[in-house]
Amino acid sequence: MNNKKFLFSILFLFILSTPTWGQSIPDLPPPVYVPNYVELDRTTMDEVADAINRQNKAARMYAREIFDVIYKYLPYSVDRKMENDLQEQKRRLTKLLEKGSPRSHEDEMTAIQNEVREIISNGIIRQRQLNEEKQREREFINSINSLKKAVNKVDFRNKTLETINDFKYLDINQNRIKLETGKTGSFSAIQYPAGINSNNNFLLESFIQVLDFKPYKWDPSVGLIFGSDSKSNYFVFKINFIDKSIDVIRHNFGENSKELNKHPIQNLNKSSAGNKLSIYKRGAEIYFFINGEKVYQTNGLYMYGEFVGIYAEEGLNLSIPEFSMFKK
Repeated sequence: MNNKKFLFSILFLFILSTPTWGQSIPDLPPPVYVPNYVELDRTTMDEVADAINRQNKAARMYAREIFDVIYKYLPYSVDRKMENDLQEQKRRLTKLLEKGSPRSHEDEMTAIQNEVREIISNGIIRQRQLNEEKQREREFINSINSLKKAVNKVDFRNKTLETINDFKYLDINQNRIKLETGKTGSFSAIQYPAGINSNNNFLLESFIQVLDFKPYKWDPSVGLIFGSDSKSNYFVFKINFIDKSIDVIRHNFGENSKELNKHPIQNLNKSSAGNKLSIYKRGAEIYFFINGEKVYQTNGLYMYGEFVGIYAEEGLNLSIPEFSMFKK
């Protein structure tokens, strides 16, 4: 087989080999070895030429075996990097064969094979890591779903409502809330006792729409209060709609300290369309979500008290069709 026919057959294999990420990578087979070449100890020109041909044929078969490994594992690429790295080794090997006299490039072929094997080995390790991450993510989602059961739901209907500052308008019907804040120079809040402490796991969720706002301040914020003592100590998870960012704030006896400040958010809906805010506490870990996407994680926040609620800065007109909590 001449070099052109050989390269054409390799191209055909490439066409059949399309990456389909996510499949389990097969175990890496043992390496192939440089063929035992026939020594050039012949005396006639014909014998020398015949030996060289056999050496080149053996070298092409060696290259073919390396190509076979590349094309076998390309469909199992765990990510774009693995695919690109294997493609680069394919190009290197192809260029070597285009030079002719493949028997002269056995050391370079061996180097390429070693590179290919390292790429595949790293891919197997990376896939194992990805599988472990997926398993942890499944367990994480299952832990949330197991908490979101009717038996764990907090009933706020008979809870005594606490407020911070006045509202221009406030209407609460079951768990549906409509409110409007006036020009307070600060913020307003409603809070419910939820019977939680730092030992509880809980999920606090709310869907908040900004129907309108008056520009009493730049970028008015809205969010969830949690771990509050209903007075001077609490945490706030809030959205800054104009800046498209979030804050997590600790308020301790009149002093604010920002656990997270102006963290940019990509999947924020228009304020009039509404956004879902969720806080999930599991053990010491606390996870914050916007529209189902985890945007921040922290730990060790000591709950000042059992109260949770809605935080709204001045000039906001809000509709809150969902405000719910599950605890265990």
